[in-house]
Amino acid sequence: GSDIPQSDVGRQSDPYVIASFEGRQIHQTGYRSNNANPIWTLRKGSLFIWKVDALELFESRPGLVFEVKDYDTVGEDESLGFFSVNARTLYKWPDNERKVFALKPLPGETDFKQGKIAIRVRRATEYDIEFMETYNSKQTSLRSQPKLKGVIKEVLTKNSRKEKDGTREYRVRPGPDPKRQEATTWLTKDKLEQECMRASNNWVDIGSGNLGKIHFEVIKCDKLPNMDSGGNFGIKTDAFASLVYEDCFVQTDVISNCLSPRWMPWSQRAFVFNMMHTSSQLFIAVFDSDDTPLNDHDLCGRVSIDLCNFMPDTVYTLDYNLFPTAKSSPRDAKYGTITIRLRLELADEKTLVLSNMKPPQSVYVNVQTQKDFHVLRQTVEGNLDTKEYSLSTITAYCDELMSYLTIYYGLEDAVIRLFLWRGGTEVFIPAPDIATKSIKWIGFRFPLTSVIAFLSIINLVEKPDLIPSFLFASAGW
Repeated sequence: GSDIPQSDVGRQSDPYVIASFEGRQIHQTGYRSNNANPIWTLRKGSLFIWKVDALELFESRPGLVFEVKDYDTVGEDESLGFFSVNARTLYKWPDNERKVFALKPLPGETDFKQGKIAIRVRRATEYDIEFMETYNSKQTSLRSQPKLKGVIKEVLTKNSRKEKDGTREYRVRPGPDPKRQEATTWLTKDKLEQECMRASNNWVDIGSGNLGKIHFEVIKCDKLPNMDSGGNFGIKTDAFASLVYEDCFVQTDVISNCLSPRWMPWSQRAFVFNMMHTSSQLFIAVFDSDDTPLNDHDLCGRVSIDLCNFMPDTVYTLDYNLFPTAKSSPRDAKYGTITIRLRLELADEKTLVLSNMKPPQSVYVNVQTQKDFHVLRQTVEGNLDTKEYSLSTITAYCDELMSYLTIYYGLEDAVIRLFLWRGGTEVFIPAPDIATKSIKWIGFRFPLTSVIAFLSIINLVEKPDLIPSFLFASAGW
């Protein structure tokens, strides 16, 4: 699919496709979470075999009907559009040819005026039939069951309580300190802040570099977007942080049902990265965990950190705004913030400096599942795939070109004003007004920039040793 309409507020739709014939549903794909350009694979139900009598097919006026809907955990799924393929088109369809159909609104439904679906059709062979029967027999549960189970669990779990003295306490997630279980199961808001800022107990040492070590801790997040559909029932984002640095890929513990999670010192939140090159960036992203095997984790926001700006042996506690991608606008700070703590430990500064003479090596990070691969890719690149052919990608490239064009026009205007002595600074001088016998201020545009440049060049001809000073001055000018 491409350019699927958005029916959810603040996020893309969760589209899935229903195939029907003569009012009977014959197939349904899985839904693609928060995706305007979904791709359905075999695991997502992209492939199905349909047996139909030829006479029955040609007597049907609409033919095979495909409807795209937006999946919602709570409430009725909204129709995003449909398209139909008549019998003549199906009969003359060349094997394995890909065709694209535009979505149209059903009667009484919203016309979004966008969205396309691509499908392939071919006559099934005996091998195809045998393969699908074997594959379908291995499917033991519906896609919606795990998600529904998680929703019920979150609704029934109590995450806050009010004491007799009126103070409110919150459940510590993902769990209390094993050494102080009774004292750290429930904490007030102030004590939660104090506990999460304490030094971490469990550190994971990873990486194959030998230039130095990066001690990195994920402390907390604030005001994350709610990526779950059950917001009206108190279901919120199940947050975890993903970190990618050189050949390392790690994740923190999941803090369930919380838009401002705090990772405690005894949880998995602290990592020691072994440095291979000084110019390597550290990528960190926050996701909403999805326990359903066929659904991907939803990206809340991400940020990249340039470690070249930090001094060694210094502890930094920093707040960063999260964004879904760094490759396109707009850059509104509405995706929450993340607080991290880091410290650089360098083995040998001489070896570190000499390593800058060599370009950084290409590294490959292996993961076990496709779900982890999507997390890794979005941590590094964000949720915008610049290589994907879609309307949003083309728009992003157009916005980038327009920004370059704006800069070009600004530079062109500045050069013309400088060399042609055009007035750019408004100056007011006093002049007598005979009629009123008073002083009147008259304004005109004075080529101040050209005058400054002319005087600077005259001085540089006589004193060339001032060239570095004037160069630095012109940068600020």
